[in-house]
Amino acid sequence: MVRSIGFIGGGRVARILLGGWKLGQALPEVVRVSDPGVDSLEKLRRLLPGIDLFAGDNVPPGFL
Repeated sequence: MVRSIGFIGGGRVARILLGGWKLGQALPEVVRVSDPGVDSLEKLRRLLPGIDLFAGDNVPPGFL
């Protein structure tokens, strides 16, 4: 089973949780984040280059 997590909002809480999982080497295999703010998504992209990011409400069906 593939571990996955999705966040609606890529702000401070998402960055703290994802950063902690990364440091603890417990990051889920699939991470998806949707946020209307490009700045928040860019910060996450720098923290975790391999995650799926979606701007605004442009989220595909089956997001989670």
